[in-house]
Amino acid sequence: MGVIKRKNPSGRVVYGIQWIDEHGQRQRQFDRSWNEKLAKAELAIIERRRLDGVATRPEMTVADLFADWHRNHVVVTCSPVYVKDAERQFRLRIGPLIGHRRIDTVNRHIVRQMVAQMQQVMRQREPGNEYAGHATINKTLTVVKGMFTYAVQIDQIATNPAHGVPELPEEPTRRIDAWPVKAVHAIAHEVLHLGDGLPEFQRGQRSPWVGQRDYTIVMLAAFTGLRQSELLGLHWDQVDDEWLHVTHKLCRVSFTRLDTKSKRGRRRVPLMTATRSLLDAWRAVGAHPTIVFPNQDGSDYVRAEHFSNKSWDKARKRTKPVVVNGSRYDCATMTFHELRHTFISLCLAAGRDLWEVANWAGDDPELVKRTYGHYMPDSLGDTRRLDRVLSTRAMLLPAAPDIEVQIGR
Repeated sequence: MGVIKRKNPSGRVVYGIQWIDEHGQRQRQFDRSWNEKLAKAELAIIERRRLDGVATRPEMTVADLFADWHRNHVVVTCSPVYVKDAERQFRLRIGPLIGHRRIDTVNRHIVRQMVAQMQQVMRQREPGNEYAGHATINKTLTVVKGMFTYAVQIDQIATNPAHGVPELPEEPTRRIDAWPVKAVHAIAHEVLHLGDGLPEFQRGQRSPWVGQRDYTIVMLAAFTGLRQSELLGLHWDQVDDEWLHVTHKLCRVSFTRLDTKSKRGRRRVPLMTATRSLLDAWRAVGAHPTIVFPNQDGSDYVRAEHFSNKSWDKARKRTKPVVVNGSRYDCATMTFHELRHTFISLCLAAGRDLWEVANWAGDDPELVKRTYGHYMPDSLGDTRRLDRVLSTRAMLLPAAPDIEVQIGR
């Protein structure tokens, strides 16, 4: 009992306190703003409350839990986009519906009831849409599950009341269009030559291989489907002759390597001939012995914000529209994440198996089918390949003996 320390996934040490309350239960409390001195001061306050016969800790509400979770977990480990999205979900939906409740009174029935109330409001806004607001409700449910998982970790409750509450089915007609490789290469070529237009003193401050590094990042994203955080956190020991092994991602806030987004995210992606040549050419530069894409000093990882602002955004805005098969593509509207969509779409269009592509992308096969299914070739009615396989199998099997069938005795 007393002051304790915990190491967050980001590597930062957070101080907390631990004590036995008036009911004989062990209690814990952490705060990211505490140092050892402040933690001791807070522990002294709780000891005075216990001696005075006052409850050592006020009951925590859902609003209190969100503030604690947001301050000590989300801000530390999650992307800035998720930080803002979590704040919006709580302000608009979670807070008004269950923010006043004590967390020990929230059960699975209350979470289901909250989902039903949100669904009713969404259907009133779009009465003819069966899937109205389902994607937004699923985002809210994800935030609720994350909050209560944190409450279990800090010993506030025993089980997560949101576990077992299913997500709502989203609209199955979601379509994502891929960019042609010619448009991707146009941006990558612009990235390669961004430094040519800089003044002499700025060109002298950057390493000569920065353009090739950024070119490799863009083309590798389109050839492997890796997310930006997974690319920037790559190490050379994850690359072999045939496969690229995805095991970690680079945190946007702490700039340290963390586990992948999900268990499916730990995967391996095949290295095609073009991809292997691209990596071999970049490895020959020798920018860093361990990190695949180091910063321009060659001392640490590339920061995602720096790459997006200094390289990607500038290059795509300078790239002229590209015409492919009579269609005009405005490269200035391309986002980096759409390079991942391009890889998945091209794999499906080439006839690769749905489960195989889903494993390469680290996504659920049903999600891949719902999102990119319009790229799958239509093979209905074409039995020639199946006929060839069955004919080959038939030749490998011994001929079946003639069996005389007798009816009756």
